[in-house]
Amino acid sequence: MPTNMIEISGIQHLSEDAEASWRRLKQFGLEEEAAQIAVLGYAVIPPEKVAPMADFIEARDAIVALAEKGGASLTNYTTYEEGLSYEMYHLVKQGRIFEKMLINPCILAMGKYLLGDRMILNNSLGYVKSRTDKYLSIHSDTLMVPDPLPDYLHLVNFTIVLSDYTLEAGCIGIVPGSHRYRRHPTVPEERHFDVMKPIECPMGSVIVIPGNTWHGAFPKQDDELRVTLVQAYSRQYLTPSVTHRIDPEIVARNPPEFGELLGGRLWTNFDEGGIELEKFASTYRAQRSVYA
Repeated sequence: MPTNMIEISGIQHLSEDAEASWRRLKQFGLEEEAAQIAVLGYAVIPPEKVAPMADFIEARDAIVALAEKGGASLTNYTTYEEGLSYEMYHLVKQGRIFEKMLINPCILAMGKYLLGDRMILNNSLGYVKSRTDKYLSIHSDTLMVPDPLPDYLHLVNFTIVLSDYTLEAGCIGIVPGSHRYRRHPTVPEERHFDVMKPIECPMGSVIVIPGNTWHGAFPKQDDELRVTLVQAYSRQYLTPSVTHRIDPEIVARNPPEFGELLGGRLWTNFDEGGIELEKFASTYRAQRSVYA
């Protein structure tokens, strides 16, 4: 194909992908949230745009049950550091409600706008937090990527709030506009908690935290459990934190998009049999369109 035709094709792909992404955002009424992410570096999607409250209740109860089964109450809801949350890993493998949340259409619409149509699951975590006087240090989620961070995103954290988030309840804090720095916070900056804005929102809200945005969490001063489901998605080239090896029965009972989020369209990690050319074909489009 002549060079000029290649460039025209690339521009056409970008235009088509941008239009498709905008249609998805409009379908779920996410235009304002998209603007907030651009300006502030985060957004809070209200529950009514995401899922029925019954889904959030089911997810909350499932996470608390898994925590209790794992002995969380015996450790004061701590996994690896006193005063921080009890963590559970790869929840997509541990209950149908988590499978459902992974492919939530509203979350996927925002995710694909920020990461491209071929984004993959990067992490699947559950948190249960009890009373503590500790802050979670300010950080960004684009781990292992050196400064300066790019303008486009490698990863986005979708924090699904499964109990009311208030300052007293130890909610997440975000440094608005910090995504513009395009770098990780320095060690002294990790303790500048006075610049964090508390993100107070009701159960069922989804806090969208792009990987470049600085955030932490406040001490928890009440006696209720704070329950959170975190789904992180990334671009297809970023090595996922959780394995994509999963029971084929789980994949089979879900829509095709479920398997795609678990690497079903990736051409990488091939062996002596070589590349699957059908999957490799998407590489060209992804190079020329941030929405692909």
